[in-house]
This record gives sequence, structure tokens and C-alpha cells, in this order.
Amino acid sequence: TAGARVQAFERAFAEKVGAREAVAVNSCTAALHLALVRYGLVAGDEVITSPITWPSTANTIVNMGAKVVLADVLPGTLNIDPAAVEKAVTERTKVIMPVHLAGLPCAMDAIEAIAKRHGVHVLEDAAHAFGARYNGAPVGSRGNHACFSFYPIKNITTIDGGMIALDNEEDARVLRILANNGLDAIAWDRYGRSAVAGPPQAVLPGYKYRMHDVAAAMGLE
Repeated sequence: TAGARVQAFERAFAEKVGAREAVAVNSCTAALHLALVRYGLVAGDEVITSPITWPSTANTIVNMGAKVVLADVLPGTLNIDPAAVEKAVTERTKVIMPVHLAGLPCAMDAIEAIAKRHGVHVLEDAAHAFGARYNGAPVGSRGNHACFSFYPIKNITTIDGGMIALDNEEDARVLRILANNGLDAIAWDRYGRSAVAGPPQAVLPGYKYRMHDVAAAMGLE
């Protein structure tokens, strides 16, 4: 299941998008969910996002008991309009989730400035944006949690799968635990060639969101 090829794929992906860390999971939907869990999203919170996207973007928010707040898009790009985002912010806003539609990056400088002013998180739905660049830098390199998809129609595929690119090592550690049913060790830690870990401990209420080695091997190729 989750072994050496997953770890190699994470390292290669992080290097490619200019991120310090990358966490491989079994779908981009899982990636979005885990990022929102890490942000502490709870019922009653609000997430601002685009009305032009795949249902996963909104489903993840709704299924956590939070509220989807739709901000209108720019007619030239169909990406979320920063001015509409600014108007949509309330005291309940927890996250701004721009969607890089068809891989075209949103106006991230303006969106991040809004988030900084209001003290909220930015979660990039980068499902289609692997390989895209914004102001000369790869999508995934800005330090936000950026979630990518490896579904068959995407730029690269693992048949299904996802990745969270980020710059915080502690966040990456916790996200891996959350994706591993809340266990602090995977099978590779216990049975791999250099295994040193003892029995795993359940340290968080997690989910079964891990990517497996067969998918990661395809992703590496």
C-alpha cells in the first residue's frame, strides 16, 4: 500500500512544483477535505469559492457542516474575482478557496492580500493546474495548501489520486497521519527494508485517504 514509491512520488512532485512538502492521497477531493480538517473548519464557518468548478469543491465544504459562499468570476478568465471575494468576507469566513479553472491561475496576489487582511486561510483548488505558472513561479510554490488531481483527464494521472503541496513540515506530518486512519506509522515504517517503528498508535481521528504504491509508481513515470 503506502510505501517507498509513494514517498518518492511525494519528493519528486514537491520538487517539480517548488514546494517544501507534498502529501499524496487517493483523490483531490480527499486532499481538499484534509486541508480543511487541518484548518479546523467546523459547522457554521464559511468558505468563499467559485461557482464554476467541479462539485467536489463545494461538496467537501457542505459535508463538513460549513457554508459555501460563492463569489462571482471574471468574464475574461472565468476565475474568481478578487473584488467579489472581498465583498463576500464576513466574520465567519475561515477559508478562501480559489479554483484555477482549466489550469489557468487565479489572481493570487490579490486573493492572498485579502486573506491576510482578514486573517483567513487560502486553499488552492489546483486540480487542473499541475505545470501551470503564476508570475513565473509554479502553482503550488506559494506556501498555501494547494490540492492537485491525478484523475485520468488531468495533466498527469495515477488513474485516481491527489496531492497536497505545502511548505509547512508539521502540517505535512499531521496530514499524513490524518490520511492514514490517524495512525502514526504506515506499513512501510513497520515492514520496509529499514523498518524501525513498533506497532502503530492511533493518535488522531483520521481517514483512509492514503495513496498506494501502484498509483505512485504510475505517477512517477
